[in-house]
Amino acid sequence: MTAPPQLPVLRLDGDIFFKQRIVNKTFRIQVTHECLIDIFGSDGSVEGDNKALHVNHQRIVSIATRKVMTGTISPVKILRDDFRTFSTVGGDRGHRPR
Repeated sequence: MTAPPQLPVLRLDGDIFFKQRIVNKTFRIQVTHECLIDIFGSDGSVEGDNKALHVNHQRIVSIATRKVMTGTISPVKILRDDFRTFSTVGGDRGHRPR
């Protein structure tokens, strides 16, 4: 299990950003507004986005880790399509249907 996101959590243009240690290095993670709403069910408010982040932190970090291991550098952008792609190969069965 990963540690919760390191504060502060920054919100910019609806996306949220936080720092996360992955493989002994700190990365800035960006979760897009569309991902927060369409995949995690946020209502788009600051409170809704923060709740979506905390409830789905492990899933977000899992996707970010895969991206880092394939060469992505900071900021690691997490998109709604990342979860749809992952679910089509059977990796994320808990995704929210569209």
